[in-house]
This record gives sequence, structure tokens and C-alpha cells, in this order.
Amino acid sequence: MLTPRVLASAVLAKTQVLAAGGAYLFMFKSAHQRNPLAPSTASALSLALLHDSLGPAHVCHITALDIVTQFPGLVEWSSVFGMGGYEKTSSDAFDYALYSRLKKDGSIPSWANKVWLMEYDVAWTGNLPHILTARFPPDAGFIGYHAVNASILPVGDDCPMGKCELWQHTEKRTWPERDGDVFAAQGMLLRLDVRLLDSLVTHYEHKEWLFNEAAGATVCVIGEADWCTVDWGFKLGHPSLGWSTETNSSAFCWNYHMHEAEWVATLRGFEERRAADPGIVGRLYHALKF
Repeated sequence: MLTPRVLASAVLAKTQVLAAGGAYLFMFKSAHQRNPLAPSTASALSLALLHDSLGPAHVCHITALDIVTQFPGLVEWSSVFGMGGYEKTSSDAFDYALYSRLKKDGSIPSWANKVWLMEYDVAWTGNLPHILTARFPPDAGFIGYHAVNASILPVGDDCPMGKCELWQHTEKRTWPERDGDVFAAQGMLLRLDVRLLDSLVTHYEHKEWLFNEAAGATVCVIGEADWCTVDWGFKLGHPSLGWSTETNSSAFCWNYHMHEAEWVATLRGFEERRAADPGIVGRLYHALKF
């Protein structure tokens, strides 16, 4: 949902990323769960607002029609799982379809070799590019929160905030072979090498699909050359992640919702610390739902 906070966050991200010499695009997905091809008045209004705030060159609109066209059969395959429709079970396909479209029309800068994907409800203190460059390894082909070998992770073990049910869907795939391992990572914040994105598009065009949040890590580990390595360190306790003083727990979790008052206090506290130490690196937070 496009809220005032989401819009302000997008404007801030664009400003900071461009100032750091990067490229910024806001991916706006619009689709109706029951009728994926139905138009939406609310979506049209949100898109117009994004264009006004960010500029049309920094907004990319993708719909279910793009998925149907790019990956025939995927919507039907993933919708049968009954977990909120194809947008939940195959939402990463939107990323691959959009990347493919942008590459074909020349919108991906020739110098770009890594792509960060960040959900709307991720927030940060300080400078976003500074966090992403200071806290993460430069050469990893895939980065995703709590990357694991989902095929061997026992239910109930090593699951942040008890989220083990996500990895019970390793068999919901058309590839790799059923006896092969599947690797997965939560998708709040991802970084993929463009070579990995090229490979994922090819796999999906050949109807080689995996349940949402499993494709990137899996293809990196078992489908690519030795250049593609997974950063296994992006998990609970990572130095980039914020902490909630209200709950005394991580403030970057799949089921943690930071309310507005706590976020305002978090920003104020960071600015006070930065006044004393201008070189302080900010932190990441998930999820802000307001």
C-alpha cells in the first residue's frame, strides 16, 4: 500500500542512492488477486502520485499481465497452493520479469553489476547506500536475510521468530530435481548479481520454478559457476540490523511491526548519536506498516 511514509521513504532512498552514484527505480506492482488482469483505480492513482514525486524515469510499473506474458503457466502453477495467491507464492517472479524488461530496453546501466531489492516496509536510519556498502561483502552473488539450506533445516530449529513454516514448501517446485537441496532466504532485502538475475530469468522462462524466496539462493548455490556465493552471515545479530528498545529484540524480523511513535523515537535517537559521532553507520528496520 502506498502510504505517506512509503512515499517519503522512496523519495529519501532515491535522493541518497543517486547522490552515491547509484541508480534507483521504484517497482510498483498492481494486480487483483481474483482477477489478475483487472484494472485498478487505486493503482492508477498511486502510480500518478509516484510519477509526480519520483519522476517517471524512476518508477517501473509491473502487472500480472507481465508475468503471464513472460512466464506462461506460472500464475496457474503457483495459485494452487492456496497461500494468498500467486503474488505470495511467486512474488519474486515480478522482480525477474521487470529486470528482463528493463535490460531489453536499456534501462539497466551498463556499469551495474549488483541489484538491491528492498520491500516497501523496510526502513533505515542514516544513509542507505552507506549501510549497504559498509555492512555487506562486495563480492557475494546473493544476499538475503537468514539464508539457509531449506531442505535439511528441521522444523523448529534455527528459525528466527519461529518462522519455520516458510521452509516447509521445498517440494513446491518444478526444478531442481526432487532429491536436490533447496536454499531459501527471506525477501525483505536482497542483493543479486546481474549474472544471477540473467540465469533466473532463463530458468523461469523454461518453467523451472521454485516457491517464493527460494529461487535466488538455490540457483546461486547449485546452478551457477564458482563466482556465485551466498552471504550466510545476514541474519539475527548482523551489524546492519536495528534493535527495538521497547521489545528488547531485533527490529528486523518477518513478524516485527514497528509503530509510528517508536519509529519517530528511533530516528530521534539516531540523530542525537550522529551529532556526537558524524561517522556513525545507520541500521535497517522491518517492518513499518504505517
